[in-house]
Amino acid sequence: TRNAIAGLAGLFDPALAEWVKANVAFPNSMVDRITPATSDRERKITHQALHDDDTGLPNRLALERVVEALADWPAGQVYVAALGMDRFNHMRGAIGHKLAAQAVRMVGNRLGGLAPTCGVARISTDVLGFVLIARDEAAVLEDVQRLLRQLELPVRVGGEAIDVALSVGL
Repeated sequence: TRNAIAGLAGLFDPALAEWVKANVAFPNSMVDRITPATSDRERKITHQALHDDDTGLPNRLALERVVEALADWPAGQVYVAALGMDRFNHMRGAIGHKLAAQAVRMVGNRLGGLAPTCGVARISTDVLGFVLIARDEAAVLEDVQRLLRQLELPVRVGGEAIDVALSVGL
């Protein structure tokens, strides 16, 4: 760093270059002094802001950031989907809040495994949002049907298999 700055100064004035070499200190990690380190507390706060407390899945804000990052893609290739868990209130009443949240997390994790770049997020109690990129509407509908066949397989919650019925809207 010292030689680079001194070399640049030397292009303008050789005396300035000599002065830089003799008088300017360059800390080992100058970037650390310019950009404050992120503390564990800040990382925890950021994680909480972008994740659902019940499931640990990314939340609506995280999904919005994914969608914003894709804003420059050509029109008709980015599709935002809402995946609703049918009869969720009935399921939650039968197995309880904690296990129902676990079922949502398992479906979300399954979706993330089937479509790793989809940006799955919990956007409400019984709805997961995600993004699909496809060449056209027919291709995205085909992708959705393929995903549904795998997502609707039973999930194991609390040692029991639970049937999952899902609806998708684009």
